[in-house]
Amino acid sequence: MNKNQYSIIWGWLKLVVSISLGFLGLWLLTRNVDYSLLGQSFQQVRWGYVFLATGVIVVTALSKAWRWYYLLYPVRSAVSFQAVVVGIVLGQFFNQLLPIARTGDIVRLLSLPVEIPKGQVLGTLVLEKTLDTLILGITFFLILPFVIVPEVVSNPTTLFITVVIVLGLMYLLAFQARWVIQITQKITSFLPARIGRWIVKLVSAGLAGLESLKHGRTAAILLMHSVWIGVLSILTPYLMILAFDFPLGLAEAAAINLTVLIGSIPSSSPGNIGVFEFLTVLALQQLGLPESESLLSFAFLFHLVVVGPIVIWGAWFIGQLDWPKEVLRGGSKLFKTVSN
Repeated sequence: MNKNQYSIIWGWLKLVVSISLGFLGLWLLTRNVDYSLLGQSFQQVRWGYVFLATGVIVVTALSKAWRWYYLLYPVRSAVSFQAVVVGIVLGQFFNQLLPIARTGDIVRLLSLPVEIPKGQVLGTLVLEKTLDTLILGITFFLILPFVIVPEVVSNPTTLFITVVIVLGLMYLLAFQARWVIQITQKITSFLPARIGRWIVKLVSAGLAGLESLKHGRTAAILLMHSVWIGVLSILTPYLMILAFDFPLGLAEAAAINLTVLIGSIPSSSPGNIGVFEFLTVLALQQLGLPESESLLSFAFLFHLVVVGPIVIWGAWFIGQLDWPKEVLRGGSKLFKTVSN
């Protein structure tokens, strides 16, 4: 069995385990549910806030599209903003549908014109994830004083070290690209020449995608826009909290968002079905809300708000375009290959 086959089998194994855990989570949440009370809890929802939360999800997708469009400034003239929106939405759609690999990133690359260097685009994806991780880490440490956490991780020194490390890495990638390439050449010198040249070429192309950080104004805009995206991610659960009239605030909304994001990382279940609900209810209980059918109603509706707009939007794009169907066919062929 070669490495590629091992990776495919491992991916499908993760998928099976994740789906099993999702069903287990749903069973644990619903085994003692009074469905009459569950229906009543939905009747008491203030739907205006739910619609606002749904709108925030759409705005978040558009904001991520704008940030990616801004990152593509060296080749922006060859890319339309519409193509970038399609890439972002379909990327999220396929990540929900085919979570066994970085399907969403592949789809985003396919959404751009073929003449654009893909290595350079990969650099923008790396930068996106770096910025999102930075904002996630800062959010985590900022809400520590407002929620109950172990005292050891609430040390401000931890926040300072984390921020310094991330900013240091961003500085090296953006301003010391030549040094990074030299280090890469030394590390790969022990490998066969062909492989070493390929790795260096890939790293060089990826660093080209990080050109945005070399300009102070550009870096500031990207950072502020990433903060804006982080605020939107907290605003969604906060609006849902208002919809259910729970006695929680923005800090608790941030805690719910972090719990779902971090807890869902190991999951490969399509749409995080079951996992999302379990993590949401767990977060609400840890924040002091008593166990009730309202918590499960919140989890179900929150999940629908987060996933629903992207699924509908992505399905509409698939109906309008041809190349996303080829990606779906590729996923179907992969499934048949593994099954056989």
